[in-house]
Amino acid sequence: QKRANDQTLCCWYSRGAASLRRNLTGPGIAVPMGGRAERARVTLASITMDAIQVRKYREEDAGSIRACIVELQEYERAIDPRLRPGTSIAADYLAQMLVRCRDYVGEIFVADTAGVVAGFVAVVAHMPFHELDDPPGAYALITDLVVLERFRRRGYGAALLNAAERY
Repeated sequence: QKRANDQTLCCWYSRGAASLRRNLTGPGIAVPMGGRAERARVTLASITMDAIQVRKYREEDAGSIRACIVELQEYERAIDPRLRPGTSIAADYLAQMLVRCRDYVGEIFVADTAGVVAGFVAVVAHMPFHELDDPPGAYALITDLVVLERFRRRGYGAALLNAAERY
């Protein structure tokens, strides 16, 4: 319910574990789910929405993209410890992505909020089929999608996927 006189939203939510769900409080506002229900008041003036700008990769983004690669690689290393540390592959992996984009008509898009890179997506638009039983031609492929953990569940991944699909 929204009361116009004090610009306050009232909503019901349940307090609990780590899972989150979007509530009627609006886009980008998540409330915990689980345990027992409680009533919460959220003042509209205190709600800040992230301004997401998705743009093409620029050379000055290299350090931030490498940080995204490190975070992703460390996450994957938790699953498979045989993988190399993120810091040891980040520079070469970024170089490989740039070559792949050049060779296969691709682009890296960056999610930027207030000058901070929150994540990126790499997409190639003309990846040729290689297998003998593949049809002739090419296909599009999203090779990488990373949103830094502190920016997740705020629409950055969706915005990046939307940019990749439009490309």
